[in-house]
Amino acid sequence: MIEPTLDDIGRRVVYIGAKYTGGRLDRGIITSFNEHLVFVRYGGKAGTTSAGTCRKDLEWADGTGNQSAKAGEAA
Repeated sequence: MIEPTLDDIGRRVVYIGAKYTGGRLDRGIITSFNEHLVFVRYGGKAGTTSAGTCRKDLEWADGTGNQSAKAGEAA
């Protein structure tokens, strides 16, 4: 699960919601977020529309767990 900040817009994520049901992992880029959803533009999908995705179904693509970009700079 991730907790994005404004600094994380444009950051790469991996959709992991399907990995437990045998699905493939989708990678994408955060375009925006609100209190309920993170909007991700997935690479494998046609068009440029972002899909609303639950935070619990996302991980950072760089493997930093739930650490936001801003928190990573401080470390």
